[in-house]
Amino acid sequence: MNQKWEGIPGVESVAWSPNGEQIALTLGDETFQLWRSDGSPGRKFAGHEGRVRCTAWSPDGQLLASGADDESLRLWATDGTQTALLEGHEGTVWCVGWSPEGERIISGSADATVRLWQRDGTEIASLKGHESRITSVAWCPTGAQLASAGADDTVRIWKADGTPQHVTGGGGRTDSVAWSPDGQTLALAAKAGFRLWNPDANPDPTPVFKAGSRGIGWSTDGSAVAVGFYRRGVRVFDKSGKLTTVLHWPGGVVESLTGKPGGKDLACGDRGGFACVGDAELGEAEWGVLLARPGQPVTFRASGEFIDADPEIVESDLVYVVERDDGAMEILKPSEFQARIAAAAGKRRED
Repeated sequence: MNQKWEGIPGVESVAWSPNGEQIALTLGDETFQLWRSDGSPGRKFAGHEGRVRCTAWSPDGQLLASGADDESLRLWATDGTQTALLEGHEGTVWCVGWSPEGERIISGSADATVRLWQRDGTEIASLKGHESRITSVAWCPTGAQLASAGADDTVRIWKADGTPQHVTGGGGRTDSVAWSPDGQTLALAAKAGFRLWNPDANPDPTPVFKAGSRGIGWSTDGSAVAVGFYRRGVRVFDKSGKLTTVLHWPGGVVESLTGKPGGKDLACGDRGGFACVGDAELGEAEWGVLLARPGQPVTFRASGEFIDADPEIVESDLVYVVERDDGAMEILKPSEFQARIAAAAGKRRED
Protein backbone atom coordinates (compact mmCIF):
# COMPACT_ATOMS: atom_id res chain seq x y z
CA MET A 1 0.00 0.00 0.00
CA ASN A 2 1.13 3.50 -0.73
CA GLN A 3 -0.10 6.65 0.90
CA LYS A 4 -1.36 9.63 -1.14
CA TRP A 5 -2.25 12.03 1.65
CA GLU A 6 0.15 14.99 1.90
CA GLY A 7 1.59 16.38 5.12
CA ILE A 8 1.22 13.22 7.21
CA PRO A 9 3.54 13.37 10.27
CA GLY A 10 5.78 10.48 11.18
CA VAL A 11 5.27 7.94 13.93
CA GLU A 12 7.71 9.52 16.36
CA SER A 13 7.28 7.13 19.27
CA VAL A 14 6.68 3.39 19.60
CA ALA A 15 6.71 1.90 23.10
CA TRP A 16 6.13 -1.74 24.00
CA SER A 17 4.54 -2.53 27.35
CA PRO A 18 6.78 -4.41 29.82
CA ASN A 19 4.71 -7.60 29.42
CA GLY A 20 4.93 -7.41 25.62
CA GLU A 21 1.17 -7.42 25.16
CA GLN A 22 0.59 -3.85 23.94
CA ILE A 23 2.31 -1.12 21.93
CA ALA A 24 1.78 2.62 22.29
CA LEU A 25 2.05 4.68 19.09
CA THR A 26 1.88 8.43 18.59
CA LEU A 27 -0.66 9.45 15.94
CA GLY A 28 0.66 12.78 14.69
CA ASP A 29 -1.92 14.79 16.64
CA GLU A 30 -2.85 15.43 20.29
CA THR A 31 -3.43 11.73 20.99
CA PHE A 32 -1.68 8.39 21.19
CA GLN A 33 -3.13 4.89 21.04
CA LEU A 34 -2.49 1.33 22.14
CA TRP A 35 -2.41 -1.75 19.91
CA ARG A 36 -2.39 -5.34 21.08
CA SER A 37 0.46 -7.56 19.95
CA ASP A 38 -1.81 -9.26 17.38
CA GLY A 39 -2.49 -5.94 15.65
CA SER A 40 -5.95 -5.26 17.06
CA PRO A 41 -6.39 -1.62 18.16
CA GLY A 42 -6.92 -0.67 21.78
CA ARG A 43 -7.59 2.44 23.81
CA LYS A 44 -6.85 5.97 22.55
CA PHE A 45 -5.52 8.58 25.02
CA ALA A 46 -6.62 12.21 24.63
CA GLY A 47 -5.93 15.24 26.81
CA HIS A 48 -2.85 17.00 25.47
CA GLU A 49 -3.33 20.38 23.81
CA GLY A 50 -0.50 19.91 21.32
CA ARG A 51 0.97 17.13 19.20
CA VAL A 52 2.20 14.17 21.26
CA ARG A 53 5.91 13.53 20.63
CA CYS A 54 6.88 10.74 23.02
CA THR A 55 5.50 7.96 25.22
CA ALA A 56 6.98 5.54 27.77
CA TRP A 57 5.60 2.75 29.97
CA SER A 58 6.36 2.53 33.67
CA PRO A 59 8.34 -0.63 34.52
CA ASP A 60 5.29 -2.18 36.23
CA GLY A 61 3.12 -1.51 33.17
CA GLN A 62 0.53 0.38 35.20
CA LEU A 63 1.18 3.88 33.87
CA LEU A 64 2.18 5.60 30.64
CA ALA A 65 3.98 8.92 30.37
CA SER A 66 3.56 11.20 27.37
CA GLY A 67 5.15 14.47 26.31
CA ALA A 68 3.85 16.97 23.78
CA ASP A 69 4.05 20.33 22.05
CA ASP A 70 1.94 21.82 24.86
CA GLU A 71 5.14 21.76 27.01
CA SER A 72 3.63 19.26 29.43
CA LEU A 73 4.14 15.69 30.55
CA ARG A 74 1.10 13.65 31.48
CA LEU A 75 0.77 10.35 33.29
CA TRP A 76 -2.04 7.95 32.43
CA ALA A 77 -3.52 4.78 33.84
CA THR A 78 -4.03 2.06 31.24
CA ASP A 79 -7.79 2.69 31.28
CA GLY A 80 -7.15 6.17 29.84
CA THR A 81 -7.49 8.13 33.09
CA GLN A 82 -4.99 10.98 33.45
CA THR A 83 -3.32 10.63 36.85
CA ALA A 84 -0.86 13.55 36.85
CA LEU A 85 0.08 16.70 34.94
CA LEU A 86 3.80 17.58 35.03
CA GLU A 87 4.49 21.20 34.14
CA GLY A 88 7.75 23.13 34.15
CA HIS A 89 9.32 22.74 30.72
CA GLU A 90 9.28 25.82 28.50
CA GLY A 91 9.18 24.07 25.15
CA THR A 92 8.06 20.90 23.40
CA VAL A 93 8.72 17.75 25.44
CA TRP A 94 10.57 15.53 22.98
CA CYS A 95 11.53 12.53 25.10
CA VAL A 96 10.60 10.75 28.31
CA GLY A 97 11.69 7.71 30.30
CA TRP A 98 11.32 5.99 33.68
CA SER A 99 13.75 5.01 36.41
CA PRO A 100 14.21 1.25 36.85
CA GLU A 101 12.14 1.13 40.06
CA GLY A 102 9.39 3.21 38.41
CA GLU A 103 9.24 5.97 41.02
CA ARG A 104 10.96 8.70 38.98
CA ILE A 105 10.66 10.10 35.47
CA ILE A 106 13.19 11.78 33.18
CA SER A 107 12.22 14.16 30.38
CA GLY A 108 13.95 16.30 27.76
CA SER A 109 12.63 19.41 26.06
CA ALA A 110 13.18 22.03 23.42
CA ASP A 111 14.13 24.35 26.31
CA ALA A 112 17.50 22.50 26.46
CA THR A 113 16.85 21.10 29.95
CA VAL A 114 16.59 17.57 31.28
CA ARG A 115 14.17 17.33 34.18
CA LEU A 116 13.63 14.72 36.88
CA TRP A 117 10.21 14.15 38.46
CA GLN A 118 8.57 12.08 41.12
CA ARG A 119 5.80 9.73 40.04
CA ASP A 120 3.27 12.05 41.73
CA GLY A 121 4.33 14.91 39.43
CA THR A 122 6.68 16.76 41.76
CA GLU A 123 9.75 18.15 40.01
CA ILE A 124 13.03 16.98 41.57
CA ALA A 125 15.68 18.73 39.48
CA SER A 126 16.37 20.62 36.26
CA LEU A 127 19.66 19.54 34.64
CA LYS A 128 21.40 22.18 32.51
CA GLY A 129 24.39 21.80 30.22
CA HIS A 130 23.00 21.21 26.75
CA GLU A 131 22.84 24.24 24.45
CA SER A 132 19.98 23.09 22.24
CA ARG A 133 16.88 20.90 22.36
CA ILE A 134 17.08 17.50 24.02
CA THR A 135 16.49 14.69 21.54
CA SER A 136 16.69 11.59 23.75
CA VAL A 137 16.94 10.58 27.41
CA ALA A 138 17.52 7.21 29.06
CA TRP A 139 17.82 6.02 32.65
CA CYS A 140 20.50 3.36 33.15
CA PRO A 141 19.05 -0.04 34.21
CA THR A 142 21.32 0.01 37.27
CA GLY A 143 19.60 3.23 38.38
CA ALA A 144 22.96 4.96 38.95
CA GLN A 145 23.25 7.04 35.78
CA LEU A 146 21.23 9.04 33.26
CA ALA A 147 22.00 9.74 29.61
CA SER A 148 20.81 12.65 27.50
CA ALA A 149 21.44 13.62 23.89
CA GLY A 150 20.98 17.03 22.35
CA ALA A 151 20.86 18.75 19.00
CA ASP A 152 24.04 20.54 20.19
CA ASP A 153 26.20 17.57 19.09
CA THR A 154 26.72 16.28 22.64
CA VAL A 155 25.73 13.27 24.71
CA ARG A 156 25.90 13.76 28.48
CA ILE A 157 26.04 11.29 31.36
CA TRP A 158 24.72 12.35 34.76
CA LYS A 159 24.57 10.72 38.16
CA ALA A 160 21.05 9.81 39.27
CA ASP A 161 20.91 12.97 41.40
CA GLY A 162 21.72 15.14 38.36
CA THR A 163 25.45 15.65 38.96
CA PRO A 164 27.34 15.82 35.61
CA GLN A 165 29.74 12.92 34.95
CA HIS A 166 30.79 12.61 31.30
CA VAL A 167 30.25 14.41 28.01
CA THR A 168 31.13 13.45 24.44
CA GLY A 169 30.52 14.91 20.98
CA GLY A 170 31.71 14.64 17.42
CA GLY A 171 28.90 12.47 16.07
CA GLY A 172 26.64 15.23 14.82
CA ARG A 173 23.17 15.45 16.29
CA THR A 174 22.37 12.29 18.26
CA ASP A 175 18.69 11.38 17.95
CA SER A 176 18.50 8.33 20.21
CA VAL A 177 20.38 6.79 23.13
CA ALA A 178 19.70 3.42 24.76
CA TRP A 179 21.46 1.56 27.58
CA SER A 180 22.21 -2.13 27.32
CA PRO A 181 20.23 -4.18 29.89
CA ASP A 182 23.36 -4.63 32.05
CA GLY A 183 23.93 -0.86 32.10
CA GLN A 184 27.49 -1.15 30.76
CA THR A 185 27.07 0.13 27.20
CA LEU A 186 25.24 3.10 25.73
CA ALA A 187 24.15 2.77 22.11
CA LEU A 188 24.00 6.04 20.14
CA ALA A 189 22.11 6.70 16.91
CA ALA A 190 23.44 9.88 15.32
CA LYS A 191 23.71 11.80 12.08
CA ALA A 192 27.29 10.54 11.68
CA GLY A 193 26.36 6.93 12.36
CA PHE A 194 25.80 4.25 14.99
CA ARG A 195 28.23 4.16 17.94
CA LEU A 196 28.71 2.19 21.18
CA TRP A 197 30.06 3.75 24.37
CA ASN A 198 31.08 2.61 27.82
CA PRO A 199 31.27 6.07 29.42
CA ASP A 200 32.98 4.84 32.60
CA ALA A 201 35.78 3.12 30.69
CA ASN A 202 36.29 5.18 27.52
CA PRO A 203 36.23 8.94 26.94
CA ASP A 204 34.71 8.59 23.47
CA PRO A 205 32.25 6.21 21.77
CA THR A 206 33.40 3.57 19.30
CA PRO A 207 32.10 4.04 15.71
CA VAL A 208 30.29 0.93 14.45
CA PHE A 209 28.40 1.81 11.27
CA LYS A 210 28.91 5.12 9.47
CA ALA A 211 25.48 6.01 8.14
CA GLY A 212 22.89 8.44 9.45
CA SER A 213 20.79 6.69 12.11
CA ARG A 214 17.84 7.72 14.31
CA GLY A 215 16.02 4.96 16.23
CA ILE A 216 17.76 2.41 18.45
CA GLY A 217 16.84 -0.38 20.88
CA TRP A 218 18.40 -3.39 22.65
CA SER A 219 17.10 -6.93 22.87
CA THR A 220 15.91 -7.95 26.35
CA ASP A 221 18.96 -10.16 26.96
CA GLY A 222 21.41 -7.54 25.68
CA SER A 223 22.79 -9.81 22.94
CA ALA A 224 21.65 -7.57 20.07
CA VAL A 225 20.88 -3.95 19.28
CA ALA A 226 18.59 -2.82 16.44
CA VAL A 227 19.30 0.47 14.68
CA GLY A 228 17.04 2.40 12.30
CA PHE A 229 18.80 4.35 9.55
CA TYR A 230 17.86 7.22 7.28
CA ARG A 231 18.11 5.23 4.04
CA ARG A 232 19.24 1.74 5.02
CA GLY A 233 16.19 0.35 6.82
CA VAL A 234 16.77 -1.43 10.12
CA ARG A 235 19.95 -3.32 10.86
CA VAL A 236 20.59 -5.61 13.81
CA PHE A 237 24.05 -5.86 15.39
CA ASP A 238 25.39 -8.12 18.13
CA LYS A 239 26.67 -6.49 21.32
CA SER A 240 30.21 -6.26 19.89
CA GLY A 241 28.92 -4.27 16.91
CA LYS A 242 28.95 -7.05 14.30
CA LEU A 243 26.13 -6.80 11.74
CA THR A 244 23.85 -9.86 11.88
CA THR A 245 20.54 -8.99 10.14
CA VAL A 246 19.22 -6.46 7.64
CA LEU A 247 15.49 -5.66 7.62
CA HIS A 248 13.83 -3.84 4.73
CA TRP A 249 10.85 -2.54 6.68
CA PRO A 250 9.60 0.00 7.32
CA GLY A 251 10.36 1.69 4.01
CA GLY A 252 10.96 5.26 5.19
CA VAL A 253 13.35 7.03 7.54
CA VAL A 254 13.07 5.19 10.86
CA GLU A 255 12.00 7.60 13.61
CA SER A 256 11.66 5.13 16.50
CA LEU A 257 11.93 1.46 17.30
CA THR A 258 11.60 -0.90 20.24
CA GLY A 259 12.06 -4.60 20.82
CA LYS A 260 9.35 -6.76 22.35
CA PRO A 261 10.26 -7.60 25.97
CA GLY A 262 11.25 -11.25 26.15
CA GLY A 263 10.56 -11.80 22.44
CA LYS A 264 12.10 -11.43 19.00
CA ASP A 265 9.54 -9.05 17.49
CA LEU A 266 10.49 -5.47 16.66
CA ALA A 267 8.21 -2.45 16.32
CA CYS A 268 9.34 0.49 14.15
CA GLY A 269 7.84 3.85 13.27
CA ASP A 270 8.93 5.90 10.26
CA ARG A 271 8.80 9.47 9.05
CA GLY A 272 6.12 8.66 6.48
CA GLY A 273 3.47 7.88 9.09
CA PHE A 274 3.95 4.10 8.99
CA ALA A 275 4.57 1.72 11.90
CA CYS A 276 5.42 -1.93 11.40
CA VAL A 277 5.70 -4.95 13.72
CA GLY A 278 7.59 -8.04 12.66
CA ASP A 279 10.00 -10.85 13.47
CA ALA A 280 13.51 -9.38 13.69
CA GLU A 281 15.20 -12.77 13.33
CA LEU A 282 13.29 -13.89 10.23
CA GLY A 283 13.08 -10.37 8.82
CA GLU A 284 9.35 -10.77 8.16
CA ALA A 285 6.77 -8.04 8.78
CA GLU A 286 3.56 -9.21 10.50
CA TRP A 287 1.26 -6.19 10.67
CA GLY A 288 1.38 -2.44 10.36
CA VAL A 289 -0.33 0.87 11.07
CA LEU A 290 -0.54 3.72 8.57
CA LEU A 291 -1.51 7.26 9.53
CA ALA A 292 -3.76 7.86 6.54
CA ARG A 293 -4.63 11.16 8.23
CA PRO A 294 -3.42 12.60 11.55
CA GLY A 295 -5.19 10.75 14.36
CA GLN A 296 -6.90 8.33 11.95
CA PRO A 297 -4.80 5.16 11.67
CA VAL A 298 -5.40 2.23 9.35
CA THR A 299 -4.27 -1.18 10.64
CA PHE A 300 -3.50 -4.05 8.27
CA ARG A 301 -1.71 -7.40 8.05
CA ALA A 302 1.41 -7.96 5.94
CA SER A 303 -0.81 -9.74 3.43
CA GLY A 304 -2.70 -6.48 2.83
CA GLU A 305 -5.82 -7.55 4.73
CA PHE A 306 -7.27 -4.73 6.84
CA ILE A 307 -7.56 -5.34 10.58
CA ASP A 308 -9.20 -2.02 11.43
CA ALA A 309 -9.92 0.88 9.09
CA ASP A 310 -12.50 3.49 8.12
CA PRO A 311 -13.77 2.26 4.70
CA GLU A 312 -14.14 5.82 3.41
CA ILE A 313 -10.54 6.72 4.26
CA VAL A 314 -9.25 3.46 2.83
CA GLU A 315 -10.96 4.02 -0.51
CA SER A 316 -10.10 7.70 -0.85
CA ASP A 317 -6.56 7.84 0.53
CA LEU A 318 -4.90 4.47 -0.08
CA VAL A 319 -3.86 2.43 -3.10
CA TYR A 320 -2.42 -1.04 -3.75
CA VAL A 321 0.64 -1.34 -5.97
CA VAL A 322 0.43 -4.76 -7.62
CA GLU A 323 3.00 -6.53 -9.78
CA ARG A 324 1.37 -8.24 -12.76
CA ASP A 325 2.50 -11.53 -14.29
CA ASP A 326 4.39 -9.61 -17.00
CA GLY A 327 6.36 -7.71 -14.36
CA ALA A 328 4.61 -4.38 -14.89
CA MET A 329 3.31 -2.48 -11.86
CA GLU A 330 -0.36 -1.60 -11.56
CA ILE A 331 -2.04 0.80 -9.14
CA LEU A 332 -5.45 -0.27 -7.81
CA LYS A 333 -7.96 1.26 -5.45
CA PRO A 334 -8.70 -1.00 -2.45
CA SER A 335 -12.13 -1.91 -3.86
CA GLU A 336 -10.54 -2.88 -7.19
CA PHE A 337 -7.91 -4.96 -5.42
CA GLN A 338 -10.46 -6.78 -3.29
CA ALA A 339 -12.63 -7.46 -6.35
CA ARG A 340 -9.65 -8.94 -8.16
CA ILE A 341 -8.80 -11.14 -5.16
CA ALA A 342 -12.43 -12.36 -4.98
CA ALA A 343 -12.45 -13.12 -8.71
CA ALA A 344 -9.22 -15.10 -8.44
CA ALA A 345 -10.61 -17.08 -5.49
CA GLY A 346 -13.79 -17.84 -7.44
CA LYS A 347 -11.80 -19.05 -10.41
CA ARG A 348 -9.76 -21.38 -8.21
CA ARG A 349 -12.97 -22.89 -6.82
CA GLU A 350 -14.27 -23.49 -10.35
CA ASP A 351 -11.02 -25.17 -11.33
